[in-house]
Amino acid sequence: MVTPCCVIQGRTSLRGDIAISGSKNAALPILAATLLTDQPCVLHNVPELTDVANMLEALRLLGAEVISVGPRSWSICAKDVHTDARNPVVQHLRASVCLLGALLGRKRSASVAMPGGCKLGARPIDLHLRAFHRLGAQVHQPTGYVSLQTDYLTGTVLSMLGPRGPSMTGTSNAVMAAVLAKGTTVIRHASREPEIASLCRMLNQMGARITGLNSGTLIVKGVPFLHGTSFTVPPDRIEAGTFIILGYLRGTPVRVHGLTPQFLTENFQGFFDAIPSARRHSFFHDGAFEVHRIEDLPGLDICTLPYPGFPTDLQPQISVLASQAISASRVRDTVFPQRFAHIPAFRRLGIQAKVEHDTLHLAPHSTLHSGEVTATDLRAGAALYLAGILADGSTTVFRPDYVDRGYEHFEEKLQKLGAELTRLS
Repeated sequence: MVTPCCVIQGRTSLRGDIAISGSKNAALPILAATLLTDQPCVLHNVPELTDVANMLEALRLLGAEVISVGPRSWSICAKDVHTDARNPVVQHLRASVCLLGALLGRKRSASVAMPGGCKLGARPIDLHLRAFHRLGAQVHQPTGYVSLQTDYLTGTVLSMLGPRGPSMTGTSNAVMAAVLAKGTTVIRHASREPEIASLCRMLNQMGARITGLNSGTLIVKGVPFLHGTSFTVPPDRIEAGTFIILGYLRGTPVRVHGLTPQFLTENFQGFFDAIPSARRHSFFHDGAFEVHRIEDLPGLDICTLPYPGFPTDLQPQISVLASQAISASRVRDTVFPQRFAHIPAFRRLGIQAKVEHDTLHLAPHSTLHSGEVTATDLRAGAALYLAGILADGSTTVFRPDYVDRGYEHFEEKLQKLGAELTRLS
C-alpha cells in the first residue's frame, strides 16, 4: 500500500493562467446559514473541497435536502431539520461550530460535537458560548459536545474580542443566533474579515436587518423569519494570496483570474504593505492579475493581524518567499502564536529558520533541496508545495489531504502552470 503523498520535481519556472475558486472561509458559514430558513437557498461558486463536502454532509445528516444544481452550485432546503449534530463528520470540521448559531437561531436548540480542523494551538469557543448565553440560551458542555437550549432569544449587547483579536467564527455564530431573536443585538469588536461581510450580505438578502458591515460593530435587528435566496460565494483571498506568492517565487509570469482591482484593494492592503517591492512585480493586464518573479527581494518584516492586517493564513506561504530574500527576515504571528509546527519540515528542505516565542527568524538566501516532509495543517501543506517547487530535486509531501481541505484542485492548477508533480494514493 502506498502512503498518500505528492511528489514534486523542483526548480521549474511557472507560467500561465489559473482561476481563483470560491472562498472556503466564506462558504462554510454561508452553508450553515441555510439552516435559518425553511425555504430553498441556492448557492453558486461553492468550492469543491473536502471541508465543504463535509459541511454539505452535515446538513444532510440534520435532515436538509441538499441537491447539486450545476457545477459548484447547490440548492439547500432545510424545511424539516433536527438539532442533533453529534456525528463523526462534524467532529473533523472546525467550521461545524457555525451549526450552533444557525440551529439555535432557527430551532432554539442545538447539540453539536466539538469541532475539529487544523491544530493551530488553543482555539477555544468560549466567546461563542458567552454570546449564546447573553442572548438567552442555556449552555451545557457534556464530554465531547455542546448543548444549547432556550425558549426564546432576546437582543443584547455583546463583544467578540478575544485575547488575540476579534473572533471570526464567533462573530458568524453571534450574527446567526441574533437574526431571529427578539429585539436588537449590538455586536461590538466584531470581526471585520471580508467573509463576515459576505455572510451578512446573504442574510440581508434573506430578510435579515444587519448594519455596520466592515465597521467592527454589527447591529442586528431581529426579524420573525427569513426566506430563501440565491447567493454567489466570493473568490478565496487566501488561495489568491498563495498563487500570488508563488508568482513572486517562480512566475514568468503567473496570471491570476477571478480578481478585480476593487477585490485587491479591499482584501490585500495589508498583504502589499508587507511586501514593499510587490507592486512593481504584479499588476492588472488584459483582465488578469499578472505576477512576476522578484529577483532581489529585500528582507521582510511581517506581523500577522486580524483584518485588514496581514492574514495568519498566509504566514507559512510568505515565510517560503522570505527565505529567498537578500537579507534576513522575521515573521511574527500574533493571531496563532503557536502556528509554527511546519518549521521542522522547512528545515528539512533547507530553509534556515529559528522560532522565538511568536516570531520566526529567517536567514537570507536559503538554498532549498529535496526531502520528505509531512504537512501539519492546511496552509502549511500549501507552503510545503511552494517549497518543493522551489527546491532542487524531488520533494515528497505527505498528508496532502490537508491541502484538499482548503484548495480546490490545487495540484491540477499547479500542473497547469508548469509544475511537475504526481499524486500517489
